Amino acid sequence: MATLVCLQHNLTLEQLEELGGEVINLRSVNEDLFAHLANSPADEFLIRDLAIRLCYMIWNRKFSKVLLPIGSPAFMFMFARELTMKLREYDFQVEVLFAHSNRVSMEHVTSDGGIIKTSEFRHVRFLSFSI
Repeated sequence: MATLVCLQHNLTLEQLEELGGEVINLRSVNEDLFAHLANSPADEFLIRDLAIRLCYMIWNRKFSKVLLPIGSPAFMFMFARELTMKLREYDFQVEVLFAHSNRVSMEHVTSDGGIIKTSEFRHVRFLSFSI
């Protein structure tokens, strides 16, 4: 069984190694759904439709894991709700993963007194939630 990655950035080598197995990016299997989630609409009905579409993709393709987040916080809420209902309806299990990282921030004072702040995110591990 494969992991569906629903992120807007590429995984690091460390993250790929931790996931192991087959890793499939949402963008590569459904560019349209990816594009809509990357720029989530401000409409509750459209957000629910996107959540249902992602749930069906997970179920139809029999993904064992899904790596999130993608979309807005409103989408994430709706997706969790829909996924919980669909998994009960279809008697299917999926592990939901979230990348946990530490943020290391640095500030640099420019010659004109301005401050440039950069942050580097360092992967710690994936947090796993079974629904």
